[in-house]
Amino acid sequence: YDLLKLCLEGPRSVLDETQYCQAATVVTSLAAVELLYQRSPEAVEDCMAVAGFSVGELTAAIFTGALSLGEGINLVKVRGEAMQAASELEPSGMMTVFVGADSDLGFGCQVAAEWVQRHHDIESPVCQVANHLYCGAKVIGGHTEALKFLEQNKSDFKIRRTARLPVSGAFHTPLMEPALEPFSLALKNTKVHNPRVPIYSNYDNK
Repeated sequence: YDLLKLCLEGPRSVLDETQYCQAATVVTSLAAVELLYQRSPEAVEDCMAVAGFSVGELTAAIFTGALSLGEGINLVKVRGEAMQAASELEPSGMMTVFVGADSDLGFGCQVAAEWVQRHHDIESPVCQVANHLYCGAKVIGGHTEALKFLEQNKSDFKIRRTARLPVSGAFHTPLMEPALEPFSLALKNTKVHNPRVPIYSNYDNK
């Protein structure tokens, strides 16, 4: 498909699908680095370390030469399509929640999951913190009904505000487990080189 046309013209509903959004994120991130290099070469040449968030870890790996552009983009394709397929298995999503030090967010997630289990006949409902943005904001991922429960009962758990994210699934949660096998297989068949500069991992900060 024409990625540039999709980025520039949409439709937004298609671009929001993770199978397209991940590729768009990686390619535009690399394009931004290329633009920076054209405008200020030393900013790129003097880079001492890199990190990337989520699929941005693949962007970082491509930038450092740990992955070739071709193999890196192939991994992004496999990852995006596998996560899209996982997202379509069960209605799910993500939501930013804004909290104070007195919030009962963890308890709220637990209650939401239990409520979904009782009222929607879902055997293992998911409702958990997927991303820590900063001390007052987290991203919750899980079943759609669990997110609705938190939205409707946020004051009970001292959640100040919620905002749904325009994503197609509950990324960074157990609902993505079906995507592990195809991505792991693709990764095993990918040649990884020593990076030019250190890459810091999301997983362990090392």
